[in-house]
Amino acid sequence: MKKLLSAAAIALALSTTAMPALATNVGVVDVAEVFQNHPKREGIAKKLKDEFEGRAREIRALEKEMQTMLDKREKDGALMKSSDLSALNRKLESKQNDYTFKRKTFEEDNRRRQAEEQQKLMKSIQTAVTAVAKAKKLDLVIPLDATAYVKDSIDISKDVIKRVK
Repeated sequence: MKKLLSAAAIALALSTTAMPALATNVGVVDVAEVFQNHPKREGIAKKLKDEFEGRAREIRALEKEMQTMLDKREKDGALMKSSDLSALNRKLESKQNDYTFKRKTFEEDNRRRQAEEQQKLMKSIQTAVTAVAKAKKLDLVIPLDATAYVKDSIDISKDVIKRVK
């Protein structure tokens, strides 16, 4: 009997605390859509491409040079002196090591810079979401992908996109 009373008390407490939550003004935002429509996104992509183009060109040149060396070894390897073949193999190995290092650092730096720029965009999106939520007097804004169903009337994505622009 004591367990039944405590269970009923807990149920009553939960139901009374859940009631105010139903009256909360809620908004939903599609962060991916806002991100895709951000006016600075394309400019940042071009900026990053320009920033890394020189290094990418250098890596492509190394690939081409290594391929030329491999073709030469394949074509002329049987006719070459063993000392020349060994020198070519050492040079090829050195180029491969250089290529591996440069490609790895390029990818890491590129990934890091993209993340930095994405963080800047996300910060501006968060600022816009906060401004729209305050203007609409919303108590809670949740990402669209965290919901199972949303009425169009509570989707503030278009307002956030306007605010970001």
